[in-house]
Amino acid sequence: MSNVCLGIEHFLQLSGNYLDSSPFNLSSKKSHSLQQLAHLIAVRSKAVLGYDLEISSKSQERKNKENRVLHLSIKKSEKTGLTLEQNLEQEIDNTLLFCKKHFYSEI
Repeated sequence: MSNVCLGIEHFLQLSGNYLDSSPFNLSSKKSHSLQQLAHLIAVRSKAVLGYDLEISSKSQERKNKENRVLHLSIKKSEKTGLTLEQNLEQEIDNTLLFCKKHFYSEI
């Protein structure tokens, strides 16, 4: 979320010289599969909140059939001088703590 806020602030302050009809992409330079992200979230949940999360997924055969590649370029955004933070673990930790603060209730 920090990068989203940084990106929005950056793009709002851009000179009109950078504006045309093509989009600005806001993403990191590294991609992760949903399985990789789920595993990382589970690891961070245990470390930050003490919660064990169970990850379940489709069978490997079905995943292979549905696996698609998305090519996303951030060159246009980088040309404007946008620099994003690359700390995924910290972003996950912050999101987990936010959710605990705002959505957790003891029964």
